[in-house]
Amino acid sequence: MDKMKKRFRMPKKINIGDITYEVKKEKKLDTFLGGLFKTTIGMIDYNKKKILLLKRHQKQRNTFFHEVSHGIMGKLGDRYPKAKELNDNETFIDKMGSMLDKTFSSLMKEMK
Repeated sequence: MDKMKKRFRMPKKINIGDITYEVKKEKKLDTFLGGLFKTTIGMIDYNKKKILLLKRHQKQRNTFFHEVSHGIMGKLGDRYPKAKELNDNETFIDKMGSMLDKTFSSLMKEMK
């Protein structure tokens, strides 16, 4: 698994359903949450169709799959209210992102 994580190359774009998101690495990421500006390691901008990741962060791959999970649940939330609710649950999104990461790693191993 560690070798797969080292070989992972961050895509420049990813399709989530019928939406193409640009994946960008930033030196600094600030977000406005709960009336305060906070530094974060990743975020998805649904309006600009971008997934933003903090450059040089050790959990960048994990954060990528976390943000992809937000994208999937956000897209499903258009039709399924429960998905929208789950998209706001960071614990659920963390678990889903981790499962996507493991599934992707397994798939890449099988394709060797």
